[in-house]
Amino acid sequence: MVDRTQLSVLTLNCWGLYFPSKDRRDRMAAIGRHLVDASPGYDIVGLQEVWLYEDFLLIHGLVKKSLPFARHWTSGLFGSGLVILSKYPIVSTSLRRFVLNGDPLPNLHGDWFDGKCCASTVIAHPTAGTIEVFNTHMHATYDPPGTLDVYLGSRLAQAWDMAVLLRTAKALGRHVIAVSTKG
Repeated sequence: MVDRTQLSVLTLNCWGLYFPSKDRRDRMAAIGRHLVDASPGYDIVGLQEVWLYEDFLLIHGLVKKSLPFARHWTSGLFGSGLVILSKYPIVSTSLRRFVLNGDPLPNLHGDWFDGKCCASTVIAHPTAGTIEVFNTHMHATYDPPGTLDVYLGSRLAQAWDMAVLLRTAKALGRHVIAVSTKG
């Protein structure tokens, strides 16, 4: 008989742009309340675009009874916006910046300045053992559908970088969970 461990995992792009969004703080509070009210609740949550540390503190303050273990990463000029919340203890964390991050010239796109990366959290689960959770927010698509995607190469390189990390974690005998959004 195989012992199966079930986990409830959520990934969510919080759209935490601090400009021009007027309702960012209300949205972050609503996300935190949803995580608290979810039934039966989440074991692991990967959030993207939580750019401001104060937004991370707001969300984690609301959920810390059910998801007491948390990590917020910073990278680049504006931060990575990546967060992992966990019901289970976090053993270690790491962050790997992607080699390709788009182009700095279209500064309103912001991806190059954000320092796109892949965050990793090693979690100690009581029955499953070691689980490594990867969270990323790959380069956004700014081109209309059906036109040339000038950032496709960046996203393909980012996916390759992440695949190498996932294979390494698996080779170490860890269970692997990957969460991601594309801006």
